[in-house]
Amino acid sequence: MKKVLSLVLAGLLTASMAVVAGAQAGNKNIGTIPYVTDAIVVDGEMDAAYAGAMVTDVKTAFSGDLTATATAYAIHNGENLYVYAEILDADMVECDPAKQESAPWETDSFEIILDGTNATADTLYQARVDWAGWASYYTNYGSKGGVSGYGPAAYPGVQECAATEIDGGYAIECALNLAKFDSVPGTKIGIHYQINDMHSDGSGQTVITASGQGPWDGPNYLEATLAPVTGDIVLNVFSQAQVIDDDTTQDKGGNNTNISLMEQYGCGNSSLNDYVYFDDVDFGDNGADAITVHFGYGWEDGSVTKVEIILDDPDAAPLTTLDIEWTGGWDIANSGYITEAVDFPAGVHSVYFRFANEKSGSLSEVFFAEAEPAPVVEDVAGGSAPATFDAAVIAAVAAIISAAGYAVSKKR
Repeated sequence: MKKVLSLVLAGLLTASMAVVAGAQAGNKNIGTIPYVTDAIVVDGEMDAAYAGAMVTDVKTAFSGDLTATATAYAIHNGENLYVYAEILDADMVECDPAKQESAPWETDSFEIILDGTNATADTLYQARVDWAGWASYYTNYGSKGGVSGYGPAAYPGVQECAATEIDGGYAIECALNLAKFDSVPGTKIGIHYQINDMHSDGSGQTVITASGQGPWDGPNYLEATLAPVTGDIVLNVFSQAQVIDDDTTQDKGGNNTNISLMEQYGCGNSSLNDYVYFDDVDFGDNGADAITVHFGYGWEDGSVTKVEIILDDPDAAPLTTLDIEWTGGWDIANSGYITEAVDFPAGVHSVYFRFANEKSGSLSEVFFAEAEPAPVVEDVAGGSAPATFDAAVIAAVAAIISAAGYAVSKKR
């Protein structure tokens, strides 16, 4: 029988009250938590929105033997971080209500611990959901102590949670409010996943984690990048891009390699005057007013790579140039998100990215934010038209309409 318990509440209590430091830059990056706009129902079942999730295996014993494993899926919608996890556990112990209220880590349960800023800090947020759907939380404020909650009284940083039984174990799902753990899309967070596995023979608890670290070993947490909140137009290098190689400016490392699409990097081996481009990009009726690129640049020497963004004709003047500094590395896991204001016209266009100096880099995704509709000119009869006329045209129209006894007003 499937058991579902969905609670509007927060996260979890831990057995430890230790003061710890948060995850730090340079820790192992396990990927990007994608931004989604699909509706997500927190019911302990995998929604379609998780199809492109950041996937993490939880299968390293921290204490005891490897008696359970899990696969965790993470996405966000700009407001909440959503985690769905399937836990394989052949020996699930009936939850004791007294333990749920006093020592919830002593139940078969799954934990998410977050350092929301991925900085040296002593504030960590822990959310736990057991296989019956009961949530608990603990927020560690270091020397200032902590705050905890159980079940319906749990901290509101956990918006919802649920659990279901599945073949061979159970699944949990929860929504964690990004603002509550101080995280901002487009930045990195420290993240720790943990299984608490109890044994029906009374032999105690086994702890299994994603990294082999303990629950409060904050400085050694894994890190992940929260993808930025982006517009409606998303371009993926692997499925949509083409490249143009300038064979007179080969890779300076002596490899004599051409720019190419590579699974680890997006486009790699780029050099001066190489292009990545996308054909038939539909900017709709309004065009775009911002671009975000997911880009890796690995020189940590204060230098930048210059990338020109050109429309329709690769030899045309660039609409804008990105100056991209060190992002943490060349590969996708260490890429950064760089956003720039642009003024791209409506309609269907080709978009070119030209490497404009000797420094290279790797591009994996492009996001465009659709511009707002143009303001309209409206007469008292309700007719309207986009306000794209120049001043002379507007004056002439105003004179004609005024002569006919009408007033012209600009809609605000």
